[in-house]
Amino acid sequence: MNAEGRHDSPLCRRRDLNRSVTQYCFGEVSESERQVFEAHLLECDFCWAEVQRLGRAVRMLRLDRRLTRSIFTVEIAASLGISGKLRQALGGHWVHAAVASVVYALLFAVALPLEVAYRFDRYGKQALQISILLFAWIFLTTVLALFLDWRAVTSGSRTGLLHSIGCASVSALILYLAVHPFLPPKPITEAAFQTYTAQSAYLKSIFYYLPYAFIFIFTPFHFVLTMQSEFAAGRHGLGLGLLTGSRPAVPPRGAIFVRVWVLGGLLLLGTIVSIIMGSHLLDNLAQGAYANLFVHILQLRWCLYMALGLESLVWYYFALTELKREALAIDGISTASRRPRA
Repeated sequence: MNAEGRHDSPLCRRRDLNRSVTQYCFGEVSESERQVFEAHLLECDFCWAEVQRLGRAVRMLRLDRRLTRSIFTVEIAASLGISGKLRQALGGHWVHAAVASVVYALLFAVALPLEVAYRFDRYGKQALQISILLFAWIFLTTVLALFLDWRAVTSGSRTGLLHSIGCASVSALILYLAVHPFLPPKPITEAAFQTYTAQSAYLKSIFYYLPYAFIFIFTPFHFVLTMQSEFAAGRHGLGLGLLTGSRPAVPPRGAIFVRVWVLGGLLLLGTIVSIIMGSHLLDNLAQGAYANLFVHILQLRWCLYMALGLESLVWYYFALTELKREALAIDGISTASRRPRA
């Protein structure tokens, strides 16, 4: 509770009363409803801020009726745009969050049988059982990481990206410590060159997965959420300049703006490098009873890499497009409202 007696909470706990904000500001509540709502304002920072924000607009409208049309058009455009979805679960991006988390978790799951494939008769059954647990752990903690980012952004914090990256990193560390005793401390994959031990090979995979997720999942997700928050606060002008490059602008504090073509270039470069490295490995693999199984799992992992990158890239492109569309709409409305009337 703060110095004025109101609870510090990013959201209103009384949704029934929160719905009365607009009616209260326009004076459309009864005396008894007004008393109940004003008592609620003493306890709720969220509704207090909403009343202060909307109250100023109402007073302006009463002074100049000509502003009614433009102000309400901007409010409607913003509410129907992507910024109006910020308060929804994961900023309205729950489908992307679920799909990306599933594919990312599958990368960890298939890596385990891959590293013991050459001794699948000995380790295979247990590896498949453990892989199910690995998948569930990474899926849940990845969704949690994105949720922590969303909660931080909606509460006004600029550290959401650090929360998500920290959560994903700790999750991967705990997973490795848990699976480490199962993995043999000796090379399992047979090739013409010296291969890693199963423990080291799985750790190497984690070192590949984490930066990949930081670049393609967490950084774009945080930027889109941050821009939704900026637009919800009415700061469309700087966002438009940043997204279109039409005017000098910098990303909001705590966010990193990676352009779509940069992500696409990184994905293409990663694809080329993975093909070269994969070809080198396949050319030097030793023949064995489970060599074919190893190759198939390796190809599956490559497909998961590409699927995660492409899904994230497509989602990011459309999310940025929606942000641009909203910013352009608001900019057009604001420009029209400033023109002198005949």
